[in-house]
Amino acid sequence: MIKKTLQELTEKQLSVSELVDSYLKRIDSLNKKLNAFITIDYEGARKRAKELDELIHHENNLNHINKKYPLFGIPVAHKDIYSTKSIETTAASNILKGYIPPYDATAVKRAHDAGAVVLGKLNCDAFAHGATGENSDFGPTKNPYDFTKIPGGSSSGSGAAIASDLCIVASGTDTGGSLRSPASFTNTTAIKPTYGRVSRYGIIAMASSTDSIGHITRTVEDCAQYLSVTAGFDPHDATSSQSPVPDYLEGIDEGVRGMKIGIPKEYMTDGVDAEIRQATEVVIKKYESLGASIVSVSLA
Repeated sequence: MIKKTLQELTEKQLSVSELVDSYLKRIDSLNKKLNAFITIDYEGARKRAKELDELIHHENNLNHINKKYPLFGIPVAHKDIYSTKSIETTAASNILKGYIPPYDATAVKRAHDAGAVVLGKLNCDAFAHGATGENSDFGPTKNPYDFTKIPGGSSSGSGAAIASDLCIVASGTDTGGSLRSPASFTNTTAIKPTYGRVSRYGIIAMASSTDSIGHITRTVEDCAQYLSVTAGFDPHDATSSQSPVPDYLEGIDEGVRGMKIGIPKEYMTDGVDAEIRQATEVVIKKYESLGASIVSVSLA
């Protein structure tokens, strides 16, 4: 979606303001039931959209826009443990209600510098302590596919927001499944980057030595493109990796032929629900048909 949206914006098929307003209207229509957002930044999002519209209005070199702003006009929302300058950051807890950080988390700043538009802050288990999206002082997040079901956690609002098309990218964190779980519960795509690949600076910690800073999108390509922006060494985080950031989009369309994919034995035990086992086996066969090599591994 990022690639297509960027093309529409840079070719002036629609304005950033029109795009942002359409997302804000959709949030208004669905969030009361979903409870994916804790804070919706109407004023800030519209102001930012107007600034970007002015920028492209006076820029004739579209290649310059695409190169300098790889997320130009892309509507994003951040898990509410990300520090956001001028936007309330609660960690989904009344303890921090009313707290407005004086600075942006590094991942927030890098997305902003790349041209993204922040729509607001997303619900989660308080301080990221939880796996269902129910442990929030602002109420539980609902699963868009069935309001009686959980969306997974702790990045519950992130998964629900992407599944409901309330933004194009939703940031989150993962320590023990907090991005991967919501993605699996909401039919979306998540990435848990290697620890240190994305700076933790400005992220309210759940477990500092294992917190991984990632995001949820609709597609693998979108995940790769956003990670290309947020990844990289940060002097504010001594644990961030100094390894060069590769081009995550390189070879993205080449498929999985020749890849070796491990399936943990512990994920396919007798206690696994029959429907989940069956769905997993269908995916395994699909990967095999596409040329991947499937191997059984153990996490023990």
